[in-house]
Amino acid sequence: MSEDPSLRGLERTQMFSNLASEDLRAILAISRETGASRQTLLFTQDSPCSAFYQVLSGRVQVMQINPDGREQILKTAGPGDIIADAAVLTGFYPASAQVTRDARLLVFPSGPFWNLIEHRPQIAANMLRIMAHHLLNLTRLVQSLSLQEVPARIAKSLLDMHARSGDGRAFKLTLTKKDWAHSLGTTPESLSRSLSRFKQEKLLAESPDGFRIIDQDGLQSIAAGI
Repeated sequence: MSEDPSLRGLERTQMFSNLASEDLRAILAISRETGASRQTLLFTQDSPCSAFYQVLSGRVQVMQINPDGREQILKTAGPGDIIADAAVLTGFYPASAQVTRDARLLVFPSGPFWNLIEHRPQIAANMLRIMAHHLLNLTRLVQSLSLQEVPARIAKSLLDMHARSGDGRAFKLTLTKKDWAHSLGTTPESLSRSLSRFKQEKLLAESPDGFRIIDQDGLQSIAAGI
């Protein structure tokens, strides 16, 4: 792993992992760092793609507006995450992105990045892998929203957050409960009812430190629709 902190930040991302140091330096050379305050709109759905971003600090919410006007949150990006990478290949942004916590960002312009793809085959190979990963995630999201009941979606989301926390202790939300509900295709009221049910059934505990799963097997059964 590189000793340069900036290169290490790129190496840790799925998009730029396994790249040679010279490729990483070439990518870093076309980037620029910028700041964005809360509520800044980075890009809008269906607009031409001019750049993609890596979040260095803060939070960015990626959301899509459905034809009926409802908002679907696709991702809440935090430090280290990359957003709008697939848009570089399609040429337009399939969703909008708004800063929800003051952020520092690395900006990668589309034009210079395309030049790198044309001359550095490993970067192109990584982009293909990322597109396949995005397609898999979107397929899972569609399946979840169309086939799973709301409590199952919430249970699965809790289990996923618990797994990402790593230490098995209490974990905190990285987004508001309203945004969490929207990301699961439900309402804040339905989310609250399901959380209350989980707590009443001793599956889940909530404190100022966050959520703590009491009965993992019970939540897994709900997530599986059993």
